[in-house]
Formats: sequence, C-alpha cells, structure tokens
Amino acid sequence: MKIFANYIKTIRITSAAKTSLDNLAKSQAIEEYPKLFYCSGFVFSYQFNEALADKIEGDILYLDSFVYAASGRIDSVKYNGYSVEVIDYTGFEIFEKLIRGLKKWHKK
Repeated sequence: MKIFANYIKTIRITSAAKTSLDNLAKSQAIEEYPKLFYCSGFVFSYQFNEALADKIEGDILYLDSFVYAASGRIDSVKYNGYSVEVIDYTGFEIFEKLIRGLKKWHKK
C-alpha cells in the first residue's frame, strides 16, 4: 500500500475574491450544507472544480472559487437567524501555504 500526504504543490483557482465576513456568512447561510473555514487570520469558503476532480494531474489542486475575509479565529458566524460553523484549518499545510500566498499577493 502506498500513502501520499501533502503532495499538492500547486493550487489553481478559477475565481478568488476578498469580501466581508458578513457577505461570507450571507452566502453560506443559504447553502444546503453551510461551512466556512479559518486559517491564519482569514475565514474562507471554497469549491472544488468537479469537472477536473477526476483529472488531478499529480500535484495540482483545482478550485472553482475561493472567497475570503480577514478575521480573527471564530467558531461560527450568524446571518438572519442562521448560524454557520467555522471549521479551524490551522495547521493544514495546504491552506497555510495558500493563506501565506494571499497575504503576499495583498502586499503588492
């Protein structure tokens, strides 16, 4: 048996957008399974590119969208009576690297 971990070296995002925490909460509150994620000062949502999911080429992860907002660590957000859980991805190497890249990109 072979086990591969942390093999993704490239993330390709079709659409990335910075928004407010309120907008993230609003967009997720209407989803069937609402989820937000936290890592290194950002709360975010993402969608995999289902069309390319079966065609992952070695070390590339394809995301359709990545929407994020600056925020401290939180457990949930509320919008119009709905509560959306925020899952802590601190320590997940792939998301730590992605957030570091976003921080560099915003400094330009």
